Amino acid sequence: MNKKYLVSVFLIVLLVASFAGCTSTENGDGEIAEFEVTGLDVSSSEVSPGDSVTVSVDVENTGGEEGTKTVEFTIDGETVTEDVTLGAGESDSVSVSVSKDSTGTYEVSASDMSETFDVVETGTGEASFEVSNLDLSSTGVNPGDSVTVSVDVENTGEEEGTKTVEFTIDGQIVTKDVTLGAGESDTISTTVTKDSTGTYDVSVEDLSQSFEVSETAPEPIILSGNGDTSTETFTLEEGIAIFYFTHNGDSNFIVELLNAETGETVLGDFPNVIGSFEGSTALGVTGETMYASPGEHLLNIDADGDWEVRIEQPRPSDAPTPPQTFSEEGWKVTEPFKLEEGTATFEFTHDGSSNFIVQLYDEEGNRIDTLVNEIGEYEGSTTVGVTGDMLDASPGIHYLSVDADGNWEININQ
Repeated sequence: MNKKYLVSVFLIVLLVASFAGCTSTENGDGEIAEFEVTGLDVSSSEVSPGDSVTVSVDVENTGGEEGTKTVEFTIDGETVTEDVTLGAGESDSVSVSVSKDSTGTYEVSASDMSETFDVVETGTGEASFEVSNLDLSSTGVNPGDSVTVSVDVENTGEEEGTKTVEFTIDGQIVTKDVTLGAGESDTISTTVTKDSTGTYDVSVEDLSQSFEVSETAPEPIILSGNGDTSTETFTLEEGIAIFYFTHNGDSNFIVELLNAETGETVLGDFPNVIGSFEGSTALGVTGETMYASPGEHLLNIDADGDWEVRIEQPRPSDAPTPPQTFSEEGWKVTEPFKLEEGTATFEFTHDGSSNFIVQLYDEEGNRIDTLVNEIGEYEGSTTVGVTGDMLDASPGIHYLSVDADGNWEININQ
């Protein structure tokens, strides 16, 4: 066979083979359509079971003739095809959607490109709550005033749920329900009112705060002068009143307390001493017999020198508990102390030659008992029941009012 003929046949076979894998349309000039596939993209790299994922590629006709390209997407070993027809120089995005019900990692490929996406369970089927930021609208209020207690609650789970928030206030539980969707939060609150003075503990789970209920003490009343004087009127409020006296003179110092509205003498020897004097005494303002009544009062003072009377009506919300020791000289009202339920034992010593009288008052001004009423030196003890019964003391804040002419010491134990 002629060698030139064999070479020609070989070249024709090679040319036919080179065009066998291309989609082309030849025009009169012999031009064909050629395609480039790029930019494989997955719409989401992580989805829930049953959610759809869009897989796309960019297709461009780089040839000189219109043609159709069949794009093959292989997803987890399965092939999905999409046809696109493009004119010469045109491009377009071709996509398919796929969804998988089973969790796992799925591989996607097109031409020589590949990507993956994961199907995962995102819901736990449970709500989970966090409680934080326990807050009180006020940490100090008057009796009868309200305090708002609040906390922040967040659902950190992935399902809607209801949380029962337990507010523990002074040992009592108040509950509030809140329903929150996944990721939602809210502030939950409750309002509490206490009529009795004291410190109240508030807790929610492992969070805790406290607030105090105390009466606002009236402003001190200060009266002063020289010699015999009938003072201006002043107002005593219900509760205990403590009178502090000073006198710089050589003769009588006698103080008389009158009810300015009725003219009644409340106390006639309040005190009744000779010479210089400094001391204090307690008085209950309760309106009962042998006590002062709330309202307007005045003092008649018999004196031969300068004098001053200071009147205080304390409203402590708390006080130290026994053991307590008080050591003073003469007329004095002790600092407040707090008796707890049970019994309280008082031990006394006095080295004076005249009166030694010790009276127990509660914070409301009630005289609970006269613990000692002796003359001269004294050493002894007595026990008081702290039960709240009619003839006993009640748990709470108390004072001792001491009338003495010497040094004295009182020890209190429970």
